[in-house]
Amino acid sequence: MKPILSKFGFTALLAASFAASNPATAAQDAAYNDNDLLLFFQNPAGGNATTGTDQVLYFSLGNVVSVFRDATTTQTDLGSVQSVLNGKYGSDWTGSKTSIFAGASGQNGATSSLATSITNGDYARTVYVTKPRLGAGTLGQANSSSPLFSPAQTSVSGEIAGANRISGNMTQPGFVALNATLLDDSNPFFNRNPSLAYEAIPGGIQGAMSNSTYTLGGITQIVLGLDLYRVTKTSGTNATDSSLWHLSQNKTATYSASFSATNSARADYLGTIYIQNTGAVGYLSASTSGGSSSGGGSSSGGGSSSGGGSSSGGGSSSGGGSSLGGGSSSGVVKKGKKTTAKKTTAKKTTAKKTTAKKTKSKK
Repeated sequence: MKPILSKFGFTALLAASFAASNPATAAQDAAYNDNDLLLFFQNPAGGNATTGTDQVLYFSLGNVVSVFRDATTTQTDLGSVQSVLNGKYGSDWTGSKTSIFAGASGQNGATSSLATSITNGDYARTVYVTKPRLGAGTLGQANSSSPLFSPAQTSVSGEIAGANRISGNMTQPGFVALNATLLDDSNPFFNRNPSLAYEAIPGGIQGAMSNSTYTLGGITQIVLGLDLYRVTKTSGTNATDSSLWHLSQNKTATYSASFSATNSARADYLGTIYIQNTGAVGYLSASTSGGSSSGGGSSSGGGSSSGGGSSSGGGSSSGGGSSLGGGSSSGVVKKGKKTTAKKTTAKKTTAKKTTAKKTKSKK
């Protein structure tokens, strides 16, 4: 286990918060902006892919709002991670997929624990996180477990923002040593399965790539599907304002829960990020595919509802597969040119949390 405090101190020097209104132009774009969704890969157990266990691979996918939440097309081509997978896990990584895990996270809005502001339709501390899809399922509908956590865990958005900022030139896609990133400490493993992500999300946000494939929405040879959720607080000052995205769009929550009298939250399924066995990455939006974002439920008293997914506490692999090729459907939309908004420095406030000790698999 690496010294977490020293890395948090290093990351704190990089803390800044600004919004980027447009997605990246191509997979090779070296720019990363706050509020981008970051896809990352870990190989905690080694398995057949014996290299890359000491590094985290990453790929910035574009702004969480403009590319994902407010997607206007059913299918978006996000680029390819084949080069970095080949370089770090070997050209035979397609035969070693079950030891390689991937997940994605991002945030929007103020990260301060006291903030009640609304930014571009998102309440303060709104996060965007994935859960592994349990096979193909139905296009436009969630097929994964709940990503809900108590809004009392006010440091989650700040931890995501800090972990996603990697020092230096973030060549896309790229990789970083474990001692130079918080991504692995924020996304630990227990018994070779994803554990409590960001010290709050049970079962983590990653899934294992599979040795078999499935087809979803005309996209073939998918080895991992990641359902993307927007998770936000629904109680407190401004938390019921009509300008909030889910209220202005009259969305039905996929999952909702009341953790206490003052801490309620909801998760909205936005769509599915897919990885094909060619390394191609794309996104299937739920709002434009004719599917419903519902499919979960609600619960009270501090828990997330079941429905549509794997149990928490371990990494579940999605569906699966291997044959070569990488089908794509027509109507692909490439990411548009990114414009960088002026940065405004914001102090990150981290709430103290009591969690179980994180244990990593022996590498």
